[in-house]
Amino acid sequence: MFAKPFVAALDDHHDAVSCMAKHPALVSKVVSGAYDGEVKVWSLDQMTCVSTIQAHTNIVSGTCFVPSRASLSANKFLTCSVDMTVKLWNLRNEGDEYTSGGGSKAGASEVFMATEGQRCVDHHYGRDMFVSGGSVVHLWDHMSATPVSTYGKEYTAGSVLSVRFNHSEQNTFACATGDGAITLYDTRASLSDRAGKSAGRVTLKMNTNSVRWNPYEPQCFIAANEDGNLYTFDLRKLDTARNVHKDHVLAVMDVDFAPTGREFVSASYDETIRVWKANQGRSRDVYHTRRMGKVFSTLYSMDSKYLMSGSADANLRVWKAHASERMGLPGRRERDAIKYRTKLTEKYGEMEEVKKILGNRHVPGMVKAIRRTQADVASSRKRKEMNTRRNRKKKTAFSGERKKHIRSSE
Repeated sequence: MFAKPFVAALDDHHDAVSCMAKHPALVSKVVSGAYDGEVKVWSLDQMTCVSTIQAHTNIVSGTCFVPSRASLSANKFLTCSVDMTVKLWNLRNEGDEYTSGGGSKAGASEVFMATEGQRCVDHHYGRDMFVSGGSVVHLWDHMSATPVSTYGKEYTAGSVLSVRFNHSEQNTFACATGDGAITLYDTRASLSDRAGKSAGRVTLKMNTNSVRWNPYEPQCFIAANEDGNLYTFDLRKLDTARNVHKDHVLAVMDVDFAPTGREFVSASYDETIRVWKANQGRSRDVYHTRRMGKVFSTLYSMDSKYLMSGSADANLRVWKAHASERMGLPGRRERDAIKYRTKLTEKYGEMEEVKKILGNRHVPGMVKAIRRTQADVASSRKRKEMNTRRNRKKKTAFSGERKKHIRSSE
């Protein structure tokens, strides 16, 4: 009831934190990008900034690490920007400086020049290639200065907002675009008669800001949407959502899964981050501080014990994944006591008094006000729908919550 999940605030950035990426092997290494084009490498065990790079001349719109099995030389990460460049960087040792190596590289090991601003980037899990998104999706190879293939030419709806490779089907990636669509592509089709054609497509009523694949169930992905909801989809059945996660009151900007795939964290424009169980429609916890602005990015640590959030107040904050969990290794008697309390909670969790305590969380006043307004709108809309059905001669079927937000699917 009186848990304090906040751990630390890392405030070395000078502008809003736009994106973050975690090292696939090192728990303590995190990279963050800001609106002023600056990239910082953090050591979470020391809670300090290891290196600072003036990577781009405009906002750092996306970043990701290169998986160690995808390249012989590990410890690399990518950054992209609306300045029409994608850069490959080596993760330096602590104390090393990023210096201007001359020319346009400015310390980057490789620079890939695009013809338009790039908003997102993600690397293949098994090969030396990556995708980046502008108005279309470009597939790049580490050894080529120009895109190997292009996806999305048949859709002229706007910019690409998010791209993610699948963990298991490593040649499949999901792409969220400005027309509310989430499209699945297969890179193996680039050399066949299906070049550039989609492997599946679902269109929601509002735009999706971020897409993440579940590492535990690789056929499922989650979409963070502008309407304040998150939608879990199964790529084998895109005509209906597997689950709808509702608690945010404004646009959801980012989402990230725990390595176990059983929980995920979301960041929202309503100045909060929420922790969810993957199979539940309501969040189990909500974190916020008085000075935290709009949250643009979030991460789950590789050991599933910590969360990170990057917000408009130029701060990268570290939180405990479980608010009441003790930092450090608990003793045997303490572990037994925790298990006992957990079992009691599970046993009596449906009792009215216990349920009220477990579900009670403090939220900002702005969130409460918006929630009341949204409840009034939803009640009015439901009453209007019921009156329409009652007075209409032709009966119409009810549209379920998991289908009514979907405009079309292929």
